[in-house]
Amino acid sequence: MAKEQLEGVDRNEKVVTYGCWNGPFLRLVDLMGMVDGLMAMIEEPEACEELLTAITDYRINTLEYIKKYFDPDIVTIFDDFAHERGLFISPDTYNELIFPQHKRWAEAVRAYGMIPDMHVCGKAEMLVPGFADEGFEAWRISAPENDLVALQKVCGDRLVFWGCWDIQAKWITPGMHPTAEDFRRKMREAMELYGPGGNIVMSGLFMNPNVEDPGAAMSAMYDEILNFGTGYYVK
Repeated sequence: MAKEQLEGVDRNEKVVTYGCWNGPFLRLVDLMGMVDGLMAMIEEPEACEELLTAITDYRINTLEYIKKYFDPDIVTIFDDFAHERGLFISPDTYNELIFPQHKRWAEAVRAYGMIPDMHVCGKAEMLVPGFADEGFEAWRISAPENDLVALQKVCGDRLVFWGCWDIQAKWITPGMHPTAEDFRRKMREAMELYGPGGNIVMSGLFMNPNVEDPGAAMSAMYDEILNFGTGYYVK
């Protein structure tokens, strides 16, 4: 798999990232179901801690092979403990059960000379400042339902914001038929809003069923990121 995916990749020109998918929170609720998993965190925190530790141990063990075969610059763990309006669990539960596992995993990634990256969609803003304390260097997808401008000021250069784009493209309504220029304009607006904070990597990924040709739309946005975005930072 690594040989096929990395064929022709110039590491002097490209950043290589590896997504290891579900982190401890998501794996727990995948195994138990969302309702039972959340209830177990409240009713049986000690048993949950054992399970979360085993999940994280497994994830740490796979890093040896990730490093050996892919040797990526960045390794991303996906652990969506938030939704569009807030957290699935309380900050206290997160800090007690999830924070220690994330910290162990991030430390292990760093020990292999790779950069740990946290993926969490949704409104996780009350926990974001702690990501750097866990050892993460980047947060994706930094969705705009969070107060990203305020978080940029709080986190400074301790955490890269990867995304800064409305991944659901909620500005698109049924029957709207947005053009490539519409997508370019929205991307420019996002870069002008978050660019002054300095710690961003823009993303043009989105999911909206009302867009007839999402591939063309994303191509226009990434082209705008390269052209307008490069000029913005040079300026």
